[in-house]
Amino acid sequence: FKTHYPIHGQPDIFIRPNICIFADGCYWHKCPQCGFGELRQRDKQVTKELQRQGYTVIRIWEHDIKSGQFDGLNQLLN
Repeated sequence: FKTHYPIHGQPDIFIRPNICIFADGCYWHKCPQCGFGELRQRDKQVTKELQRQGYTVIRIWEHDIKSGQFDGLNQLLN
């Protein structure tokens, strides 16, 4: 894997050949569950464009990582 791979949206983690993982901070990416408003339009556009190009996009919220609610990639990829 590589971090901050230089493709559209610059994913936090990139796993070859086509997996893009973003760890979205609740404040900066406007987590609706945490009461910060609507998901940023830019994030939606980045996800849509990467998917159009054939990438698998995984977005993980900061609060899920901190609380231990995130069980790993197998859960998301299956």
